[in-house]
Amino acid sequence: MDCKVVLDSRKILVDRDELNFEANILPMSLFEEDVSSYRFRKIDLKYLSDDIELLISKSRNTVYVLFEKPEFFDDHLLKSKILKRFKKKYVLTDEDFIVEHPTKVSLKKEKHNWDEINFTYDPRQGDISMSLSF
Repeated sequence: MDCKVVLDSRKILVDRDELNFEANILPMSLFEEDVSSYRFRKIDLKYLSDDIELLISKSRNTVYVLFEKPEFFDDHLLKSKILKRFKKKYVLTDEDFIVEHPTKVSLKKEKHNWDEINFTYDPRQGDISMSLSF
């Protein structure tokens, strides 16, 4: 199943299902609930050609896209394969991001309609995640 993040509206599309965070329309039957989050039920979910897990935090108004494949890179997060694919998919350049730390970058606000879009990297695990605040 392919996942698509819509930058100019607060939506995530998963095949034919739409998660609309602007209108607060979420088909909850697609999620499993635990104490702090909702986890997307369907397996084999892909975004930017990588396997992902999709979580919605109950308390932070944030969607997390957790990339499953560990990745290691030189310099900073903008040099990772995932960020290179993200930039290519949405026709963005390095200048469209703020490098807050080698392990954290944010997409500049004028490039999207979410409250914030951040990418973070855990160097111990090699895990990259994307957070979309709404």
